[in-house]
Amino acid sequence: MTTDWFGLFEDQPRAAYEAMVNPFAKSRSQKRYYQDQFTDIHNQFLGDLGRQITSGQAPTLRFAEWLQGQPMANQQGFNQGYLTQTPRQRQGWGGGDMGAFNPVTRFMF
Repeated sequence: MTTDWFGLFEDQPRAAYEAMVNPFAKSRSQKRYYQDQFTDIHNQFLGDLGRQITSGQAPTLRFAEWLQGQPMANQQGFNQGYLTQTPRQRQGWGGGDMGAFNPVTRFMF
């Protein structure tokens, strides 16, 4: 996956990440979850890049190519982190009203 524009992803790593995430985010809460995961994922890349440098290799690792090689590069891998959360945890990502899972009971006397 190389084009003349591929270098833009090195200047704007979030663009590479968003390009990968958009097809997988089906709901508003998934989209917010994935957006909030960018920092952690980018830090993992920086750690791998640092290991490459400290091992004496030239820093040739590129973020967009690194993303393609990760288990999260397909929908199943990407959704795994989101789907393992409880509905209450997902609420923090914009998952909506928890009342749908715990409806209010009203009594008429």
